[in-house]
Parts: sequence; structure tokens; C-alpha cells
Amino acid sequence: MKRGLGLLVAAPLLLVPMGLLVALVNSAGNDAATIANLIWLLAIVGAICVFLWGLTLIAWSLLKE
Repeated sequence: MKRGLGLLVAAPLLLVPMGLLVALVNSAGNDAATIANLIWLLAIVGAICVFLWGLTLIAWSLLKE
């Protein structure tokens, strides 16, 4: 249960450094902005996966009780 809650908290925190990285790279030019947008998309998908994994761990621990 604690690990699941930790993942729920960690998911949004993954987006903060990626957002800063994208903001820095976006100012470099068009090609870099395209790459930065792909990185941002991957970060969002990764955060969603971590969030869902946290929910799965919480549900699993509740079902085992």
C-alpha cells in the first residue's frame, strides 16, 4: 500500500524536470522544439503509467486483505 501511494506521489513529480528540460530546449529552434515535444509526450505517458501502476498496487494490496 505504501509503495502504491509513493508511486501516486511520484507520477506528477516526474513531469517537473521534464517540463523544465522542454522549456530550455524549446528556445533552441524548430528541430529542437520537435524533439522537446516528443520528450514531453513521453514524460506524460510515463507519468500516466507510473500513476496507473500505483493504483494497481493499491488495489492489489486491498484485495489481498
